[in-house]
Amino acid sequence: MPTEPSQEAPTWHLEHLYLHPAVQGRGIGGAVLQRLCSQADEAGAAIRLGALKQSDANRFYRRHGFEFTHEGEFDVYYLRPAARG
Repeated sequence: MPTEPSQEAPTWHLEHLYLHPAVQGRGIGGAVLQRLCSQADEAGAAIRLGALKQSDANRFYRRHGFEFTHEGEFDVYYLRPAARG
């Protein structure tokens, strides 16, 4: 079961992360997401985001530590809890 962010912890929302198909699969998105996660960890923040159903992004976000929270009509939603410090 996904961990919910603490009421005291800030929560960041990643609206969209898109890469042109010609540069996908080269580690660029992973590097960007890793940097964002590092900054969120420093701030003690959780990160929430959504991805279109059936999108390869769902596998990408799960691989980077995001936990499924729920589905909407078009999107699947995820949470990366704040780092415990």
